[in-house]
Amino acid sequence: MEFNNTSWNLYKSFVVVYEVRNLHRAAEKLGISRSAIRQNIRELGNQLGVTLFIPHQKGVMPTGDATTIYPNVKKAVDLIIAAENSVDTFTADSTGTIKIAMSNTLIIMFMAEYMAQFGAKFPKVVFEFFSLESLPRLEKGEIDLILDDDIFFQGSDLCTIHLFSAASLMVASKSFLQRHNLGATLTADDFARLPVIVLGPSSYDVGHTNPYIKTVSVDMTYYMVKAGLGIGHFAKEMLDSIADPNIVAVNIIGVSTPEHFNVVCGYNKTLSKPARAFVEGLQKFCKKRYGA
Repeated sequence: MEFNNTSWNLYKSFVVVYEVRNLHRAAEKLGISRSAIRQNIRELGNQLGVTLFIPHQKGVMPTGDATTIYPNVKKAVDLIIAAENSVDTFTADSTGTIKIAMSNTLIIMFMAEYMAQFGAKFPKVVFEFFSLESLPRLEKGEIDLILDDDIFFQGSDLCTIHLFSAASLMVASKSFLQRHNLGATLTADDFARLPVIVLGPSSYDVGHTNPYIKTVSVDMTYYMVKAGLGIGHFAKEMLDSIADPNIVAVNIIGVSTPEHFNVVCGYNKTLSKPARAFVEGLQKFCKKRYGA
């Protein structure tokens, strides 16, 4: 059989259907219609003289013939994709738009250094920013990425890439601690009896049941803590950056607040070249900067 662009599409469709075992999901991943991918599988099977898949529950099951040819076809498809990527590089003169959702100023603080580096390297790339409530738009392919802490979407056609884990702290003003006759180490009972607790938006899992918890933005957390209204949840880098001698870290026995920073993108669509360059660079940056 002569190999041409049509053959390439048939074999690429075969590999994706084999791996996801579902025509609808395979079509979404390739960005084509379900009828088109069904036709590709049927045509490839006719050319090879075999049946490749049979219906199974909510998807399809590969036949013995499909299982036999899959390893070699997979290698060939991967080699062609690698070759395409090697010549389809993203350069400093490239243009494009990256549509990205960030959750709050805490994440932007972590990302500022990398954003500056990326902007200097690719000055013609434009960023559009969206709120974290943009998840439906991500699933529809209308935005490229979501950056957030402590997010792991389950059962959705999304890919979560873990970037790094950061040190996280509970902080309070010295005046607040003095007013409540507390030191820098609090027991769980101390923590539970405080009249007002101010937590950043990523702190839902600290195990506190006080009905007076106020969930606010990171900036508002800082100002409320500074005013002596309660205990706040900061990343260590934020505490270092504000350099306010009146705000100190407190240790709450039995309460831990880990931070996990992730990028979430849809695997049901192909990332644009600028977005792909952004993600690949971000992973390298986080590995170097945070040891991720």
